[in-house]
Amino acid sequence: MALGVLTSLLETLPAQARSRDVITTDWSGFQREVSTRKIAGRSVQITLVSGTEFKTKLISVAADALVVQANNATAQWASRQKEADIPRDQIRSVRFNERMGHRGLIGGLLGFGAGVAIAAPVVAGRSCDESGCLVLAAPAIAIPAAGAVAGYFIGRATSPKGPEFVLAP
Repeated sequence: MALGVLTSLLETLPAQARSRDVITTDWSGFQREVSTRKIAGRSVQITLVSGTEFKTKLISVAADALVVQANNATAQWASRQKEADIPRDQIRSVRFNERMGHRGLIGGLLGFGAGVAIAAPVVAGRSCDESGCLVLAAPAIAIPAAGAVAGYFIGRATSPKGPEFVLAP
């Protein structure tokens, strides 16, 4: 039954929660969006003008370069220890891989609260003498935990995907 409810909820998710915003902008617009949305420090997939793609972590957006965490793919632009500066004229697009927002956390908390509301009447009229404390503890713990897990996954599924910025020359 719970699986049926979860499936029906997931089928009715809004389309915008499953799609990714694709924003075409110039470099200054990209800088402004990263600052406004506070999305520096997240995992990104960078596509170069040459067509090469690689994943790394965005540190910041400078006036003339994208500052990212250095890895094997960014070794040619290594500038400081553990950082690389990719010149802006070599970048075609930057896609943020992670989901945005806190809907998973909010869903988990709501699910936990609903689980507590369901579990409270189940254990309310019983005492430890009647059926043993372990029998009471199982639903008191399991129902809110299941609600929290289900709420987290429903909330996460509705979280919007990170945007993709296509940089205009």
